[in-house]
Amino acid sequence: MTESVSLSSTSSSNTSNNNSLKIIVLGDSAVGKSKLLERFLVNSYVGARYSTFAVNIFKHTAKIDGKPMEVEFWDTAGQEKFDNIHQSYFHQAHACIM
Repeated sequence: MTESVSLSSTSSSNTSNNNSLKIIVLGDSAVGKSKLLERFLVNSYVGARYSTFAVNIFKHTAKIDGKPMEVEFWDTAGQEKFDNIHQSYFHQAHACIM
């Protein structure tokens, strides 16, 4: 699945690597973060799912300003025991979905 998105040249030039984006997905446990990504990335829904352990990284290719862009979605675990790990995931992130 390829999405078409348009960014201003200022936005695009702020990325450390102009060919990739890193987006962190944060939220409480069992609220549907993984299901939201599943629906967006593969346009499907499977009812059964295990809890995310620490982080799952999903890669997606989007078309931005007519050029392919690799997008990494970092799907984080919502359990409190992983709260201290989350801060390290923020490094070089371009956006956060909460």
